[in-house]
Amino acid sequence: MGFGRGLLLTGLVLPVPSAALASAAPALESPPSTCEARIRAVQAEILRRNLATGSGPPLNAFQQLNPYALEQAAAHDRARAAGAPAGPLDCLPLAVKDNFATADQPMAAGSLALLGNQPAADAEAVARLRAAGAIVVGTTTMDEFAFGIRGLSGAAGRVGNAYDPWLSPGGSSSGSAVAVAAGFVPLALGSDNCGSLRLPAVYNGAVTLRPTQGRFSSAGLLPLGFVNGTPGLIARDMGLLARGLAVLDPTWRSAQAASPPDLRGRRLAVLAKAGDQD
Repeated sequence: MGFGRGLLLTGLVLPVPSAALASAAPALESPPSTCEARIRAVQAEILRRNLATGSGPPLNAFQQLNPYALEQAAAHDRARAAGAPAGPLDCLPLAVKDNFATADQPMAAGSLALLGNQPAADAEAVARLRAAGAIVVGTTTMDEFAFGIRGLSGAAGRVGNAYDPWLSPGGSSSGSAVAVAAGFVPLALGSDNCGSLRLPAVYNGAVTLRPTQGRFSSAGLLPLGFVNGTPGLIARDMGLLARGLAVLDPTWRSAQAASPPDLRGRRLAVLAKAGDQD
């Protein structure tokens, strides 16, 4: 189904089987020899599993796929072949929350009222991640106007939890967290006003950090009321999260981001039981 110039992945009753987590995108673990092949594999996996309803409601993490992602990945391959250096996020498949402007996909902020709204340029956070080598594979489903914590989009329907699609994914960066936790992408861009990065990351077993308000540029991020949310990232591990945050602002602890984390002397807690679940 068409959505502006993008490929809309929509459905109001959409699910993904939890068992599919075991077959999470092989392109993330063993990248193909070219960037174009890797991005092709990632988008194919999204098409295969994002709206699957074989064992319940769908994940519906992605609202649309970037129709220019393969073209951009091919250009990346040509640049590398010509001697261009690898960026810190070289050919990394990236998902972008639907309230960030992208020049190649419409931005609806989860609302029917903004369907077909095409920004003229990338949000600053998107531009920085792309300049570091990331390839935007699509935009993710979110609570309408980022006002919610249950993953309910007026533009694309309900998001399912990555581990059990019948359960809540948290919000409002629901699709971004599920996209990472379900193995579609290793890194996703989201935003946070009152928990919109933290809740979905926790609900789906991913990692995030809520930056201080104003720490990273919110240019191109649709505001909630008179206050802009703060941009942030959801990642599959802390190392990648640190690398990504250093890209959003090169002055942000870049030395620590480049070095492996040191857990010596740290106290770690293990949750043995949650409710009636061991």
